[in-house]
Amino acid sequence: MLSSQTFADKDYYLIDSLVVENLSDDDKKLLDSCLTIFHKQEHDSDKINIINTIVNTSWDNDVWPKYNQWIYNFTKQKLTHPLSPIEKKSMLGLYAESLNNIGLYYSNRGEVKNALNNFKKALEISTKIRNQSVSAVCLNNIGILYYSQEDLDNALKYFKESFELRIKLGENDIASDVLNNIGFIYGKQKNYIKAKEYDEKSLALRIASNDKRGIAESLNNLGAISKREAEKMEEEGGNKDSIQAKIEASLAYFKRSILIQKEIKDINGMANTYNNIAHIYYDYNDMIQAEKYGKKALELALQNKHAINTKNSSELLARVYENKNQGMLALDMYKLFITTRDTINNIQAQKATIEQNLQYEFDKKESLVVANHEKELAIKEAEKQQQTIVIWAGAIVLILIVGFSVFIANRLKLSNKQKQLIEQKNKENELLLGEIHHRVKNNLQIISSLLSLQERSIDDVATKSAIAEGKERVKSMGLIHKMLYQNDNYSGVEMDNYGKELVSGLIDSFGMKETDIDVNLNFSHLKLDVDTAIPIGLIINELVINALKYAYKKIETPSLSISLIEEAEHLNLEVKDNGNGKVGNLENSKAFGMKLIKSLSRQIGGTVSIQSNAGICVSIKIANYKLV
Repeated sequence: MLSSQTFADKDYYLIDSLVVENLSDDDKKLLDSCLTIFHKQEHDSDKINIINTIVNTSWDNDVWPKYNQWIYNFTKQKLTHPLSPIEKKSMLGLYAESLNNIGLYYSNRGEVKNALNNFKKALEISTKIRNQSVSAVCLNNIGILYYSQEDLDNALKYFKESFELRIKLGENDIASDVLNNIGFIYGKQKNYIKAKEYDEKSLALRIASNDKRGIAESLNNLGAISKREAEKMEEEGGNKDSIQAKIEASLAYFKRSILIQKEIKDINGMANTYNNIAHIYYDYNDMIQAEKYGKKALELALQNKHAINTKNSSELLARVYENKNQGMLALDMYKLFITTRDTINNIQAQKATIEQNLQYEFDKKESLVVANHEKELAIKEAEKQQQTIVIWAGAIVLILIVGFSVFIANRLKLSNKQKQLIEQKNKENELLLGEIHHRVKNNLQIISSLLSLQERSIDDVATKSAIAEGKERVKSMGLIHKMLYQNDNYSGVEMDNYGKELVSGLIDSFGMKETDIDVNLNFSHLKLDVDTAIPIGLIINELVINALKYAYKKIETPSLSISLIEEAEHLNLEVKDNGNGKVGNLENSKAFGMKLIKSLSRQIGGTVSIQSNAGICVSIKIANYKLV
């Protein structure tokens, strides 16, 4: 039982019924940062983009369905109102994305028809507005859905269409994943030549983009294909030397994958690959090697507390020990297998319960949107009828002021009665909405309390650092609004003043003085609209924090240069330090800050370039911006 609770301001709350205990640490940090920023925004587009960050970054079953549902409800309602062509296209794009995510939700629940309907509706909208990125995602998801139903021909068709769009968009890293799917389908059809062809194409793209995790996956796929080729040759009575060559090729692929997984410290991937190697040795009756690699797989699975890998490796070792007549060891492994399998089944049962609760929330909110829409239509119709009555009554009064005085009185009574009925209906609807809103607030109040309690008890330096960075992001957003209000100008931000205050505040937050670092700022006296200034401010915030944290170790005279210049119908943002950072470390970073930079850059049509020039220089060429 909690001894005390500290509640945040009621305006902080957004979505109800999140089970905080089930969230990962990254998801908690993401929620804390994004929700705080969300409530600082005044523009609809900013609010949607913040919530979209939660949806696209977090795939926890307790997080993304609820926040995606908010985007779906919000955009659907906005599309019922008059919008400019640009606003309508933007809203339709976000609406299509939310439909695609709802399709994923249904797909995860096994509701194939609902999933396919949402995917295809999202594809129709994205195709109509020529949003090829969303179309490519929808095509890939439809392919996965057809594959789950064993409709391999349709799965191939949609995967190949998705691949063509990814190549057109220049998204080679994602295109490699689609190639991987195509190779998997051909493998399922036992067309191993084609499967190997597409797996090798996927591997080539991943090598070109230095996607080490993807390279390891492609090598695993090629290892599996070689093993299945060997099995097919055995079934058909093939040449033993050829079979042995395929087995050795399979082992070589898996062992190359292990080297890369060790490099990137992919513990779960290593456990899975060791298990694949152990299976090969077991199948070809080399129990010594099977035990060796099976024990490696189990050790890593237990180290990382990975239930599925633990189950798989313990099951294999049970068979190995049984084959070697080591009964007690075989029994121990079998007990571990049974225990882990039962644990997995229990977790799946719990997830099924959570998904049922999510479905209830999903249906409830959908009904609420429909009810609100019907309420608006009813009010508009009633107002239209009332206007007609007043005009008609007025005309009658002017023509027959005396003779129809009684009639006018009756009509006015009727009008007043209708107005009272409408007001009563409004009060009932407002009471209902107020009750629902109260429940949302209460549930998020509990979440906020738990997050606050957890933050106060954190001792881990890295976690405190992550929270501090989140607070700096909030300051970056708040500074923009502060400047707007102080200058009584809500349309644009003077970037010179904003940049100076932002950088000065960040230097101070790191316990440094402005004299400790040589800062050169050039914002070209630009004045940007809020929709452009907010993402640029957040990007500068992330890059400056990164420089202050990592760049200046053993640097006697630190320097930082930031410029924002308009040239050739685009903005060029450049943040440069004289530190000792490496381009590869930044390009391959999986940190939330780098994800946020890339996400915000895409939002404003930015292209990110990272170079080494007596330090690290990050340049972003921005296509979508508005000067004020």
